[in-house]
Amino acid sequence: MNSKSRVHAALRREPVDRVPIWMWFPPDTTRGLSKVLDIPAARVAGVMGDDVRQAWVGNNYAMEGIVHERDGETHTDFWGVEWVKDGPFNQIRFSPLQEADEDEIFRYTYPFLTSGLISFCRIWSQ
Repeated sequence: MNSKSRVHAALRREPVDRVPIWMWFPPDTTRGLSKVLDIPAARVAGVMGDDVRQAWVGNNYAMEGIVHERDGETHTDFWGVEWVKDGPFNQIRFSPLQEADEDEIFRYTYPFLTSGLISFCRIWSQ
């Protein structure tokens, strides 16, 4: 079986040749394995037997996609979330909704939301 058929079969609860493997390495680990294995960093997961191809959805670009040189450097994303470099990753320092009550959440101006969707959310939450 190849990785794709193995994962699909497992999700359908069908027999597989082995349990599918998912692994993720921090960037420093990937670079280190790349050097030890003498392969490009982009091939490390596949060579290590990773069956799952991960697609990042949501706010992960702010965590890993924006690279700061030094710990303590910050940026604010389009959601109004402030991120700070802490070790190899960006961590959330402040979220505009971290102390918000339900009314404040409904009044918050979300990026890309239309008033129709906000109305739907209000009706759904009642």
